[in-house]
Amino acid sequence: MRCELYTYNQPNIRYNYPSFKAKPVKVNWNSDVGQRLENAIRWITSYTIAAIAMYKTVRDTKEFDEEETKVLDVYKDQDIDEDSEVEETKIYLENSYKKTGDSDILDKHAYLLRDAYFNRDLLKGGFSELSDYELCTTLINDSVVIALGLFGKGTLESAFNLDLTGFENLCKDVSKFTQSISRNNLELLREKINPETSLKYRNLEEEIAKDKRKINQLLGKENLAKRKELTKHIEVLKTDKSNNKEVKELKRQIQNLYINCENANRIKDLMQAINEKQQKKKEILKGKLNLSPQEIINKVWTIAAITQSPSYTKQVLINTSAFEEYQRQLLETLGKQTDNDTYNINKKHYAEMLNNLDENDFYVVLKKRKLNKDVKELIELLQEPSAENDKLWKKNIDKKIYEKAGLLYSEQYANELNLAGCKYLNELIMSDRSFWSIFPEFIYALECGLAAGDKNIDEALDNFVNNHATRQIYEERGIDYFKWSRYDKNSFLSDTVTVTAEDAKQKAVENLATDLAMLYCAEQIPTEECNDIFSALSELGVYAVPDGEDIIIEIDGRDIRFDELTPIFSVIKNILNTSPFWNNEAADEATEKMRDLLYNHFMLQRKQEIVCAKQLKESEVVDIKVQKVNMSDLKHSLCLGNHSHCCTALGSQANEWAAITYIINKCMSAIEVLANGESVGNTMMYLADVNGELSLVLDDIELQTKFQNNNKIRDMIIKYAKQVCKEVGKPDIPIYAGPGMQKVDLSEFPLEENCEMVIIGRSPEESAGVYLDFDNDEHFLDGKAEYCNLYRIA
Repeated sequence: MRCELYTYNQPNIRYNYPSFKAKPVKVNWNSDVGQRLENAIRWITSYTIAAIAMYKTVRDTKEFDEEETKVLDVYKDQDIDEDSEVEETKIYLENSYKKTGDSDILDKHAYLLRDAYFNRDLLKGGFSELSDYELCTTLINDSVVIALGLFGKGTLESAFNLDLTGFENLCKDVSKFTQSISRNNLELLREKINPETSLKYRNLEEEIAKDKRKINQLLGKENLAKRKELTKHIEVLKTDKSNNKEVKELKRQIQNLYINCENANRIKDLMQAINEKQQKKKEILKGKLNLSPQEIINKVWTIAAITQSPSYTKQVLINTSAFEEYQRQLLETLGKQTDNDTYNINKKHYAEMLNNLDENDFYVVLKKRKLNKDVKELIELLQEPSAENDKLWKKNIDKKIYEKAGLLYSEQYANELNLAGCKYLNELIMSDRSFWSIFPEFIYALECGLAAGDKNIDEALDNFVNNHATRQIYEERGIDYFKWSRYDKNSFLSDTVTVTAEDAKQKAVENLATDLAMLYCAEQIPTEECNDIFSALSELGVYAVPDGEDIIIEIDGRDIRFDELTPIFSVIKNILNTSPFWNNEAADEATEKMRDLLYNHFMLQRKQEIVCAKQLKESEVVDIKVQKVNMSDLKHSLCLGNHSHCCTALGSQANEWAAITYIINKCMSAIEVLANGESVGNTMMYLADVNGELSLVLDDIELQTKFQNNNKIRDMIIKYAKQVCKEVGKPDIPIYAGPGMQKVDLSEFPLEENCEMVIIGRSPEESAGVYLDFDNDEHFLDGKAEYCNLYRIA
């Protein structure tokens, strides 16, 4: 199969696709880590729960459970044999346990690993088969131990649906968060979401364990042996309900061991103390919030995102006078806490100490105080679900977003913008510097407009200087600016569409091959970096073969098949995750842009496409709706890239800033595709003079893999684009599509080369330009011509 790819200032690229067997991952099993992982793998591949029981030896063995304590019954003994084969892993987890204080963490971790084995389909996200090695390397690490200690096994397992990468990111973020906040805040959080791990609860458990050991000592060896024998007999009899009477008699005999013991009174007092402590444990557990595991995960992750965002590395500037005031107050406090003689003696010492305190250290102290104050506020807002509690939570999240942006919070404007209602809230909060360099100014400008009397966000945007200019140009050209710039709920097309797995799989193959061809041709990527990837791929038989101005991607001279994508992607993923070039800032802007673009394509978009294609049924009928995007609905329009899985997605670390510029500039509009009510794709669009003729241009049609290459969806988009032209008063103008990696098949449409294109409208001179996909670059719209290839689609 041969397809064409047209790129800006690059040769035309075409590619072929082709079975090979993936080579197993090699691990140095002689290393400490290798031995540890081999041991862990042994647990899950043998499905043996018994091997996990050994971890109970790291804590005080329980001698009583709650019910048996009440009747002076005996807790069943646990005879646990040490297994030398898993000693290395045990030691590792024992050390990790110390970081959480959770007495059951080793049990929970071992069972988490076992459950991960049985939930591979969730964790792999449909992308590839997960090996035992991958499961172990992801789950046996400190961040997972810490997250497990905070959430508990049941809650943390609800995050399996994030897939392995998402699960790992959650654990990393939460681990950093729990280690950066105060102990008091961490305890407050534990008491709300997982009280069994709180310090109060653990202290009670330790006291109960001590009391139980004392009871065993007071009971004596002979009675302990009798209790063990009777307990084993009870366990055998319990298998048959007809033995209930005998079981009851044996329990009475066990009770008599305590009652007739010479230390019976002391034992009785200890039993009473244990019962009281058990009751206190129950009271602590009653304080646990009635939130679903998913709600707990989402809300705690949001708190972690807020407190780890860049705003906490650049807190409100503290001037020198504030620093000096801090020194003075500290000395005064010291004087109040000591007698005058001691104060006078130590004053000089403390004054010298304070004078040597670096201002940067002082800022760090204040930053930590501020962080913990914010954390406490957010934790206290973790309440039982209700309209009022949800409102308070949303309000506080909005406040933190405003603070991060360096803006004064206004509840009126915050409600208008509704940023806390964003589906991709955590991604918005953790967006990169490029996003946050524009976002505060954008929000401030909107609020100024609303404060000046603009009725809504649309009107505030209309009054931006660049949009004033755009409106004037549109009116001069007979274009209805308001029909163009406004969302109309009555303007749409709808139909049912059948999506097939085969189409999605074919598109996934094409897209990955296209990216490899782009990598091969990208002058901005150093030759040695490109060679590293293709050299590794050659071991799988994958080659980039120049053919004139084209590049053919093939396996041993034949097309790549979908089932061969996973090992290819695994090779690329390994290099991109380990190479310094792909993980550090590039030397120049052009290299940085191309590297980020390719990294995003490979690691986010292509992975997601393979995931989606694998999960598809053979065919599925869905309700499709095509309409204009409501760009003034910020919680939605800022996330168009996330909905369509493209490089402008928040959190993609690629072109996140572009999401804002599409909203700032009213000369940009967008069409979106909804499947069963969910946004699954879109295309930015603009009016332009193409070779001197007014035209509509669809910049790049982005669709989730499931819906790519579907001709009916493509035709619906084109038909709706014609409807837009009619609505703005220009029903007969041509319609073009950009030359980028369109997610629909445009091969049947003519490609007009080297078109002169002048986009109609203006962008702010002093602000960021608009990201356009036809050349993957930023554009300041000033009436100047661009030259590119365009598909004539209508």
